[in-house]
Amino acid sequence: MAAKTLPALPDVVRSEIDRFAERSQAYKAGQVPDEEFKPYRLTHGIYGQRQPDVQMVRIKIPGGRMSAAQARTLSEATRDYSPRGLAHLTTRQAVQIHFVELGRVPELMERLAWADLTTREACGNAIRNITCSPVSGLAADEVFDTYPYAQAAFRHFLRRPEFANLPRKFKMSFNGSERDLSQTAINDIGATAQVRIVDGRPQRGFRVRFGGGLGASPQNAWLWSDFTPEDEVLPLITAILLHFNEKGERKNRMAARLKYLVRKEGEEAFRAEVGRILATLPKSIPFELEASEEPTAEDPAATPPVEGAEGYPAWLRLNTWPQKQPGLRYAIVKVPLGDLTWGQVAALADLSERLGRAELRTANDQNLVIPHVPAGRLAELHSALKDLGLAEPGPDLIGDVTSCPGSDTCNLAFVSSKGLAARLTELLAFRGEGSDDLRGTHIKISGCPNSCGQHHIGTFGFFGHIRKVNGKDSPHFQVLIGGGLDATGATFGRLVGRIPSRRAPQLVEAFIAKFRAERAPGQGLEAWLRALPLEAARKVLEPFSDVVREDEELFKDNGSEEVFAFTGLGASECA
Repeated sequence: MAAKTLPALPDVVRSEIDRFAERSQAYKAGQVPDEEFKPYRLTHGIYGQRQPDVQMVRIKIPGGRMSAAQARTLSEATRDYSPRGLAHLTTRQAVQIHFVELGRVPELMERLAWADLTTREACGNAIRNITCSPVSGLAADEVFDTYPYAQAAFRHFLRRPEFANLPRKFKMSFNGSERDLSQTAINDIGATAQVRIVDGRPQRGFRVRFGGGLGASPQNAWLWSDFTPEDEVLPLITAILLHFNEKGERKNRMAARLKYLVRKEGEEAFRAEVGRILATLPKSIPFELEASEEPTAEDPAATPPVEGAEGYPAWLRLNTWPQKQPGLRYAIVKVPLGDLTWGQVAALADLSERLGRAELRTANDQNLVIPHVPAGRLAELHSALKDLGLAEPGPDLIGDVTSCPGSDTCNLAFVSSKGLAARLTELLAFRGEGSDDLRGTHIKISGCPNSCGQHHIGTFGFFGHIRKVNGKDSPHFQVLIGGGLDATGATFGRLVGRIPSRRAPQLVEAFIAKFRAERAPGQGLEAWLRALPLEAARKVLEPFSDVVREDEELFKDNGSEEVFAFTGLGASECA
């Protein structure tokens, strides 16, 4: 059989890959200094790891949607280029592959490009992956489907040289309803769908927020306007980017995000400067929306099967939701630690074709969505997921833990966030309807203060910390309680104190026990934690905070039986 002939890649993509291959070879030969190659590498989505001579490759999934064919490409790339064979889902709906040799990166880029996937500007001081509600086009409460807008914005801003070297990274999200499922409150630009009536006709637009972010100094986004007509959104974003590029901080990286520029200038002066730039731009830049096929409804009277494999009733109740298209449901696949084997990714692609519409979606809680499943085939889907080890119920329960990679691979992490996440996931796994009082609550973990695990908006948030005890390093976490997101914006968790890493699971158990003993009728954990006086919260933490010199467990990190030894932080690549 003759080898399959692939069509030529677009010239810009072909030259980009060839140029990266040349530059990386020159770097390895010592002809390009590290300080010059590093920002170039990051702009192309290639991130250094704690381990020498290997890279993390971050792949953009605009709006979180990928076809079954793209998922298969990701599966093959993970199988062929990562020794661990794991694809990691991020809180920005991207996919990361770790431990890739630098010399093989151009080959991997080309493999991805054939599937219309790119790593370009997935890292660095650039416009990062543009996110969207993972249930856009599915949920009955959305004003309109914002995914086409997120996709159009991705295409509009990709490879724009004027935005390839911003003072710091820039994040955008699009959302379709008052449920802030795309986290607009913590993005540099957050756009939520709105419709108003003009001259008796509906007009689409967006409520636009700006300057949000987490990190060491979290900021709730400011409101630009309750309604910006859709054709005026791209000029507004462009004006904000131009002002940020010109006036943003470039010497102190710790104060370089957009939120710091707004704080420095003041909201009123910032608006005036953006308005001045807006006046020089076209008033209207339409989103170039791609035509999308509306999924056809199945039998509206169809209902999910009553019986299925073991665990099916709980999974059906907790992991599936009716779509606005009658007879169809979407299912959330709970992905522990955000990690999928290459074989699981390939099998999920097959399932999306066999039982859905050949589409998978990444979510900002590191889970996956399989949309467009006929209600009558949900038991079949559950059985197939069970065979893959991916039928755990409860993506909206506290045992569905979000975590950054932490010290497993990151240069800046103090401790193993994934180690703690694994313990909490096991400890808080769904165990029947007695867990229902913990719905809508989440644990979020970062290995350092930078909040890649979004610890500020967790019901419980943890971020890594080192404490010296009699000259020895003890891995610790700082603990926050009561964070979250809703239609009004972000509530950032309150700092309670610090505890040894190994005691974090027991602390969560203690808080849950106190909640169940003291809560008011109908009160949820998040609301209870926000009402809990800080002094009372610190009394819950106090028994777990002391480090006993003779207790060897307190000098070990989660996920390791070795005595902990902090070897220092690597060079920052958290652009």
